[in-house]
Amino acid sequence: MKRVKNIALRFSALFSLISAGILFVPMYFFISLYIEHFHLQERLKLMEQAHTVEQKIYNLSKEATTFIFPRSIVYKGALLDKDGNIIFSLLPDLTPPSRKFEKSNNHFYYHKELQNNRLDAKVLVVAKEASYKEIVFKIALMVLALLLLLFLFSFYILQKSLSPLDKANRDLKD
Repeated sequence: MKRVKNIALRFSALFSLISAGILFVPMYFFISLYIEHFHLQERLKLMEQAHTVEQKIYNLSKEATTFIFPRSIVYKGALLDKDGNIIFSLLPDLTPPSRKFEKSNNHFYYHKELQNNRLDAKVLVVAKEASYKEIVFKIALMVLALLLLLFLFSFYILQKSLSPLDKANRDLKD
């Protein structure tokens, strides 16, 4: 019986690795789509934050002498004039993004053109630090769970398949 378990363990490990290799192609596409979905979610969150800041700028009363920029732990922002000069910035190294949404310097940036306002700001830039820790954790967990399930399933099938052969082999020896 111990010999059957050893053989089943070896073959189930080999079968699991081969199956994982075959499943790598669909998993690659799933992971690519998951990362694309993550980027889309980040873009939407940046757009929401930009909209919040934009509304505060437009709702600034005519009597107000100061504007308090909405601050956040997660999001940083900046206001630029029509020439690209910084009016206000919470970003340590601001290089205005060339596109509406871009990822650079380990940050996601969202660039929004503003209408006429009391601050004379023409551009709002909202940024968020890019962190892929959650994605890496979820993908690693998924891969480990898949490998474990493949291994356990193949071990169970091989052990059940080999036990009658082992029993017949023992009966022939006796």
